[in-house]
Amino acid sequence: MKAVERQAKLGKEFKRLREQQGLSVPRLAAMSEVRRQSIYMLEENDSTPRLDVAIKLCDALGVDLQDVIKGRSTSTMSKQSPSTLVDLERLLARMDNLSAQNRRFVREYVSEAQRQNRKKPK
Repeated sequence: MKAVERQAKLGKEFKRLREQQGLSVPRLAAMSEVRRQSIYMLEENDSTPRLDVAIKLCDALGVDLQDVIKGRSTSTMSKQSPSTLVDLERLLARMDNLSAQNRRFVREYVSEAQRQNRKKPK
């Protein structure tokens, strides 16, 4: 596979994962601390991410970089409420390493998950 084809595949995979989780580019940029323009350029195949940028995006999306590169990535996060306690524990364990903005996002995410869980019929 040529470098251009790999770059296009990588950009499409990051975009698919972002959309699967219902994230906007600005939200992913805030979560990953990667510039919005860099994400747009990656998704439009205008650039290849540096390794540190790819790792930040993978961390924010909850996927393994190796799986993204191979096109086999599945996120452990979703736009719906977390389906397991493990998802919540994973979010909370990372809180200490997050910026204030990202901590607020996690709190909002957990609160929304709790609200949705209460709405589900028993």
